[in-house]
Amino acid sequence: MTSAISLYVLSVHANFKNFFSLSFRSNFELSISSDGRCKELINESAYNPLFGSLDAVRSSSTAMTVELQILDPNGLSRWQEWDFTGVFDKNGQLSEIQCIGRDVTQSKLRTTELEEKKEKFRKLAEHTSDWLWEIDNNNVYTYVNPMVFDILGYRPEELLGKSPFDFMPAREAKRMKSFFKRLKAERRPLKAIENINRHKNGSEIILETSGVPIFDQAGAVIGYRGIDRNVTARGMAEKKLSEKTDRRMDMSGKDTSSAGSLIIICASCKKVHDENDIWSQMENYFRTHFNFMFSHGICPECAKKLYPELYEDNILP
Repeated sequence: MTSAISLYVLSVHANFKNFFSLSFRSNFELSISSDGRCKELINESAYNPLFGSLDAVRSSSTAMTVELQILDPNGLSRWQEWDFTGVFDKNGQLSEIQCIGRDVTQSKLRTTELEEKKEKFRKLAEHTSDWLWEIDNNNVYTYVNPMVFDILGYRPEELLGKSPFDFMPAREAKRMKSFFKRLKAERRPLKAIENINRHKNGSEIILETSGVPIFDQAGAVIGYRGIDRNVTARGMAEKKLSEKTDRRMDMSGKDTSSAGSLIIICASCKKVHDENDIWSQMENYFRTHFNFMFSHGICPECAKKLYPELYEDNILP
């Protein structure tokens, strides 16, 4: 690997000085070495890519592109992308190297910011009790968090490349395909849509699906991201409650299911006072008295308060 390269610069575009905040002129010698002038300009991590690219250009007709991290006069890091192309004479000898540079700092910062947001989303996804997912424009899963195993019995990689409709009974798949096609055409979100899925063991699971469309820069829908919750227990509880209500209809057909059912709730902590003079958490009270099951999610107001960046980017429905 070359440790030092001396270049005799024949001509420089006016923007060159802006890249390095220097007043370079044409026809000068520039030494690029680990202990030379460029050490003050180029981040040490960029030495090997730079030297490697210049070596490759000098020894062959291969064009090379390299990213360099430089320091401006204020000590701030900036990123540049350089294309190096060798020009050879008729004898195959290198006569000059042509370079084109672009400042890509803003693009690099946007990429870094996007990666940080993805990492926040990944950490949230791995610790939530709900199933988070993304599908592309062909309605195929491109991301599935590990919670899908607890809900449907499949590992995330078993869903990638497949459609949500592949995991529904045929009749339900037909219904949901038609519904989602209309929704997608209207660029609308999914809001707490109940649908039947089939667990890996063959049992039917009721899911509550919410999601938002993903748009490209032109404003076209290129997919959806969202969240699924297992509401099977809730559906069973609602069915039992309906059956109980039917049984409590008197002979005249009058509904007496709520007769005398006064529930006292603490105005502060929301605990429920039961018939045994015990104050219980609301979830425990309804679980023991009505066989209700609860699944915890996060409402839009709390999502905006607790996870503002994810909410604003529509990562959380």
